[in-house]
Amino acid sequence: MTKRDAPALTQKAIDAIKPGAKQTDYRDGFLRGLALRVSPGGAMSWVLVKRLPEGVKRILLGRYTGSSTPA
Repeated sequence: MTKRDAPALTQKAIDAIKPGAKQTDYRDGFLRGLALRVSPGGAMSWVLVKRLPEGVKRILLGRYTGSSTPA
């Protein structure tokens, strides 16, 4: 699967994500730059990934609460 073919981060897709041995970013296929960061302990956070000339910048937007309504 290429980056352009990444699935949208729907509730169903997020529920299927399992923590791995290292921190992983799951990019959203619908909204460019949005990713869900999953830590080995299972914590999930929303991040914005921006490519700059000096490298990749990740901006923490907030924790994933597990609900579809704002916390």
